[in-house]
Amino acid sequence: MTYRPHLSCLAGLVVLASTAGVLATEFKIDVVPTVIGPSEVEVEIRSNIPGTIEVMLGLGLAGQDPDDVFIGTSKRIRIKNGRATATVSKPDLPSGEYEVEVSFYPRWGPQESVAKAAGVNSEIHALQTVTLKGTGESPEAVQRKRAL
Repeated sequence: MTYRPHLSCLAGLVVLASTAGVLATEFKIDVVPTVIGPSEVEVEIRSNIPGTIEVMLGLGLAGQDPDDVFIGTSKRIRIKNGRATATVSKPDLPSGEYEVEVSFYPRWGPQESVAKAAGVNSEIHALQTVTLKGTGESPEAVQRKRAL
């Protein structure tokens, strides 16, 4: 009997099947945020996605509606060999609860081939919440100012 591995992917889960058994790898991203200033967060990012990938790192006010004026910031971060550390900040953030989110998009430019080779076909997100002192202003006051 000939050994024929089969590769299939379901929502970030790669399954290698053969007559010898099944081996599954679930791709994930872990986020560990540490508040280091009134409006500044250091974020440790870990992933088991192979190679060098880019992710979007966002810091946004928790509980915002889609039609609210966005309060936060975001930037692209490169993860090499499953690890990265980045700082995200914005000086005019109001006090409140913020979501630190890391998002991997498998179809972003050059990493599309890395994601395909690894079998990652879906977006992967990781989210943690932090409390920031910010400027001391309330989120509502900042939204009113920015909406004008």
